[in-house]
Amino acid sequence: MSGRVLIILIFLLIGFSFAENITEKPFIKEHIHHTHEINLTNTAVYQQIENYGAFYNITNIFFTYHFSQKNHIFISMSIALGNGIVSHAQYLGFSVQPTGANLEDYIENINNTGRKHITEVWYHYIDSKLDLVAGIIDSASFIDENEFANDENIQFLNNAFVNNPIAPMPSFNPGIYIKYSQKNIEYKFLYMENKPDKGNFSAFEFVYSKDSINIRPYLYNVFGKEKDSGFGLSVDYTNKDFGYFLRIGIPFYNQNSFFSLGIQQSNLSKYDSLGFALGFLNKDKNIYISEVYYNRDLSNVFSITFDLQYMKEYKEDFISGFRLYISY
Repeated sequence: MSGRVLIILIFLLIGFSFAENITEKPFIKEHIHHTHEINLTNTAVYQQIENYGAFYNITNIFFTYHFSQKNHIFISMSIALGNGIVSHAQYLGFSVQPTGANLEDYIENINNTGRKHITEVWYHYIDSKLDLVAGIIDSASFIDENEFANDENIQFLNNAFVNNPIAPMPSFNPGIYIKYSQKNIEYKFLYMENKPDKGNFSAFEFVYSKDSINIRPYLYNVFGKEKDSGFGLSVDYTNKDFGYFLRIGIPFYNQNSFFSLGIQQSNLSKYDSLGFALGFLNKDKNIYISEVYYNRDLSNVFSITFDLQYMKEYKEDFISGFRLYISY
């Protein structure tokens, strides 16, 4: 860790505390009711494909500072060790990543800007119906969210089950986000830089929530890049201990498409949960993806997940792995 990052961290530890914020990422939302001065998660993952195995570790640290009831600042940092099996999977011909994590090579040079570790820094203004966010943001925290398939730290690992792989949703770039809420409806607008690619990314999402269902259709477009726009849909439904999700991605200017669905069952016993997902991606070649995970809570802080994936593209392979998750 550089001296500059260490100084920032010490400053944050002195003055920041966490409270409810607008981000939709599950691993951050679970800390809403924590009273810690510092909120930390650590995800250690080992994955193996054929005879090749590799490890990575991601530490996330995040805070919210409240100037007043309506004015907040959110800051998030990541420290990554290792790059897992991503490069080897690409060498074998797979275009979908077996993990959605931001690995070491990326965190050490975020979007080729030279910035390290600091992933999000944004100002949040909140009123009765209006939320305004401006700063360095992650589009996936606000658009295409899903209760059961949105976070590689505590849910499915494969990148196709974290967000829509068709939409070029950038992360950790300057941008703005606006949400207007009324009763069971939300209107969301996001505009941000598209680094490391060209242009600026925009999205508009309509959210309808009632009882146990959330329906989120959205449109996206990249300005300054030729014909890169499309439609997405993210749906989740909760029925007692079962959660169901559906996600669709359809670009407007090519034949690519994406479809996924899955189920999560919690409380198999008091401490267990099970997830299963299927995905289909029509790209240069049809891609089939499936994943099943079994999670066991070892305590209020520790959990372990056993994960098995199947991917078929130019060839087919199974990917096995496990994940140790720490949340404080």
